[in-house]
Amino acid sequence: MAGRISRREYWLKFQLPLMAVYWAMAGLGFVTAGIPPTIDNGSGEGLNIIYFALVVLVAMASGWASLAVNVKRCHDRDRSGWFILIQLVPGVGALWFLVETGFLPGSIGANRFGADPQA
Repeated sequence: MAGRISRREYWLKFQLPLMAVYWAMAGLGFVTAGIPPTIDNGSGEGLNIIYFALVVLVAMASGWASLAVNVKRCHDRDRSGWFILIQLVPGVGALWFLVETGFLPGSIGANRFGADPQA
């Protein structure tokens, strides 16, 4: 996981599409919860298993992508990828990480992680 990505790339190519996928999954959960149990022989478990498997697959795929993109965004701020662990600080950690990676500009010019993605 080397290199840097800009804030624009971070939001447009990763965070916004990822949020859309999660909202779609939540919507699918609401839809499948409202389907009458008679569709799958009365138990309702068939749809729950399919939905759960789908959620697990999406979470696994997006988890690795999220890690890679967040590390690259940390690199753009000239921080180690280990900075993602700041999110574990109760109360303020996740907000601090969001501000650092999502709203503050990256370091200008090349840094120890590579060339400026804006160049």
